[in-house]
Amino acid sequence: MRILGVAAILVLLLSTAAQPQQKQAPSKSGWKCGSRVDQLPYYYEEAALENIEPPEWRHGLIRISVGTETRMDLWTDGETFKLWTMSILFRGVDTFLLGLNKVCRLPMEPDHASDLIKVKWESVDLTAAQFEQIHQDFTSALAQYDSGAQARYGDMIATKMRVDYVDTSDFRIVYDNSHEHIEAGVWNDPAQNKPMLDWIESLQKLASNSLGHSVGFKINQ
Repeated sequence: MRILGVAAILVLLLSTAAQPQQKQAPSKSGWKCGSRVDQLPYYYEEAALENIEPPEWRHGLIRISVGTETRMDLWTDGETFKLWTMSILFRGVDTFLLGLNKVCRLPMEPDHASDLIKVKWESVDLTAAQFEQIHQDFTSALAQYDSGAQARYGDMIATKMRVDYVDTSDFRIVYDNSHEHIEAGVWNDPAQNKPMLDWIESLQKLASNSLGHSVGFKINQ
């Protein structure tokens, strides 16, 4: 009886080991690879895109990023001055990431997904004077953008109303010089954000003219 019992246990262990194990890679958000989800958490796609950087980006003295899937990056180390443009080589980052999830190739950490997203980088060399003027125009527009927060305070408190934009894009802007780190979401609304939108449009025109093709930002003016 004891021999039969041991044999039965061995058969059970061997049959269990022979069965293919279901691949599951739970993330912090709780989804599993291969699961049928229509949408990944917003933070995942955003973090994956944020981690895509042009060459030598982290060694810059001043860095300014505009956009997400289509992006313009201003960079200088004090000697070299660059305007980088980034575009995704396929349509729909969210669809691409969902496809990776279905075949269990989506990394748990969004930072690791950045290497799987195929992008195209192009660069424009700027003079020190050009970069200084772009920087000055940016800080001027940013000051007007910030002043709008205080200007709207009284009406918002009095009316207790907020604005919800529908079918309107926004531009993510990140500024860093190791002393100041500023992040802003600028809605594509000329009535409220014209100075910032003008600055983005002027940067877009500079990139488009220098590269010889349109840089894909649609700005309402």
